[in-house]
Amino acid sequence: MLLVELVKSTASLFLVALSLLIVIRIIYPLLADPEQSLLYSFAYAATQPCAQPVSDFIEKKLDLPVPSDDLGAMVALMIITLVRIVLLFLD
Repeated sequence: MLLVELVKSTASLFLVALSLLIVIRIIYPLLADPEQSLLYSFAYAATQPCAQPVSDFIEKKLDLPVPSDDLGAMVALMIITLVRIVLLFLD
């Protein structure tokens, strides 16, 4: 049981960190110029492997006039939140 709890805690911690980076990726361009920020560059590079498949899926299924990069990141954040909730209630 201790190993299961350790895995759940580690996965939860990883998902919290990824969620924070996605929030930074979404919010930072609204507040400052992302081109000159190392924090934004790191957040974008760290979350791109997670957000890009979601963005690609959205582009294939929906024909939206807006870029799907930020929308994909938002949907990825919602998916991560749902996974965290499932991990929380897993016994």
